[in-house]
Amino acid sequence: MYEPSISIADAKANLSKFVKIAASGQVVVICNRNVPVAELRPIPRSTPRNLGVFAGAFELSEAFFEPLHAEEAAVWEDDPDESAA
Repeated sequence: MYEPSISIADAKANLSKFVKIAASGQVVVICNRNVPVAELRPIPRSTPRNLGVFAGAFELSEAFFEPLHAEEAAVWEDDPDESAA
């Protein structure tokens, strides 16, 4: 694939244009006095996470949403550092 080579001055004047080119998948080579010194390249995209991967895989009973008994809640809310003091 053809890699466009541009001067630093051209990169400064038209940065948004070259960012669009890089975002499309091309590498843009930036030169200083016709000597390549840097590359503007796309960042690989990660695959989006599927947030509904477990949808329908299991069901929660109504008891899951009921409040805990006072004794059970105390176990979850108890601060172990306080009882050690």
